[in-house]
Amino acid sequence: MVRAPDPGDVSIKTNDVLASGETKLTGVALGHIVLDILTKDLGLDLKRCVGVATDGCAVMVSEDCGAVTTIKKECSIAVYCPCYNHALNNSLAQTSKIVLIRNTIGTLKEIIAFFNASAKRHLVLKNISTKILTGLCQTRWIEMHDGVLQFKSALPKVIEALTDISYWADRISSSKASILLAAICNSDFVISLLSTADILKLTLPVSRLLQSSSLDFTNALSAIEGIKEIFQEKRTLCVGEFHKIFLEASSLAEEIGCEIKMPRRAKTQIHRNNYPATDAEQFYLRSIYVPLLDTIKSDITNRLSTDTLEAFDLRLLMPNIIVKLNDIDGWDQQRISVRIIAVAKKFSPLFTVSENLMVDMLEGEISLWLHKWKQQPINERPCTALESYMQCDEDMFPTIRTLMQVLATLPVSVSSTERSFSTLRRVKTWLRSRLTEDRLSALCLINVYNNVDVINEIDHIIDIFANSKNRRLEFVL
Repeated sequence: MVRAPDPGDVSIKTNDVLASGETKLTGVALGHIVLDILTKDLGLDLKRCVGVATDGCAVMVSEDCGAVTTIKKECSIAVYCPCYNHALNNSLAQTSKIVLIRNTIGTLKEIIAFFNASAKRHLVLKNISTKILTGLCQTRWIEMHDGVLQFKSALPKVIEALTDISYWADRISSSKASILLAAICNSDFVISLLSTADILKLTLPVSRLLQSSSLDFTNALSAIEGIKEIFQEKRTLCVGEFHKIFLEASSLAEEIGCEIKMPRRAKTQIHRNNYPATDAEQFYLRSIYVPLLDTIKSDITNRLSTDTLEAFDLRLLMPNIIVKLNDIDGWDQQRISVRIIAVAKKFSPLFTVSENLMVDMLEGEISLWLHKWKQQPINERPCTALESYMQCDEDMFPTIRTLMQVLATLPVSVSSTERSFSTLRRVKTWLRSRLTEDRLSALCLINVYNNVDVINEIDHIIDIFANSKNRRLEFVL
């Protein structure tokens, strides 16, 4: 997390401050702040930085003046690792380009806000349905998944609640409920809702995985690759997949009292797509489901960095993968070595020996590494990068151990860092608005790591506090 810069901060470069004294918040300025924190505050060696993770905003990833570009000028071997959770979320957000999907999401937000804005309306929904509608938060991605899926399951109850409210004497509530009823009791809304839910039920487990604190690079990319393959399979079999959705939509429409039918078509259409179709199923397949799959899959592919995908070849060193490739998939040792060596050369500055010697050592270590794990049962082979690193002998496999350390270190997500924003919102109340930065940071750390047991260290903590500065009176308990 990068704090907002203070104009008086010595880490800010002169050219990052305007003539008026205002601090720039450009990508270059933020990059300089990060570099100064790494070198001056933390004392880290920038030559050993192997990865940089940010979200996908332009101020961070711009190739001309982004913070990542500025950092990589000093960290020569660092690989840009996009936050995979952000990439997935942004790809799902691209569904708003499909007009019917965008209108459906907008209607969902209106309905949820309609019930949450009034305790009286909320009570009506609560009495009819035991489920509470979850808001479609744009930043808490799991909540967005849950919100759409919960709304789908509660749709008949929501319609029943809106119908009751539409007969109220309250003009505002009754008229708004009637408008929302008309918006959701139609073919476009039902098909769009079920198509979106079909996508989100696949991405929900992946989104949870990508926000876990123990996630490593290998599992993250495996999850993303799995999602892409499933989307491709759904695209290939889109007719059969959508037929199931259409049958479910027809059943749901019958339950809520509407009919799935194709919109009126004209020879010249300006304000909406005019897909050629013989029936409603074919029309909605071409206008909603196929564009939805194509948009998400292509966007996920475009958002992943090429350098990151190449660094992913380090996963071939993991025991369960290298043995499978050699025994089952028919890869010979030479083919495996070529892929690994190509990535290892990018991280050659991490080794104390020359690049040519490192390559020779790595080839020999790969042979011994493969032979070692072939002798081990399948259930004893490490499945994660960290486990592989811990079980790699430093004396026998020094090169492989370094590469496994790189694989385990490559950043996957910025979710853990962004959780500190929520912590800051809880800690920095108006009563603490004038706390200094050091004390505020300390309070945030205490809040984040509240599970750390400090009972046995109380005396030591008091001694540190007592000796932190010269006092006129001796600090006595």
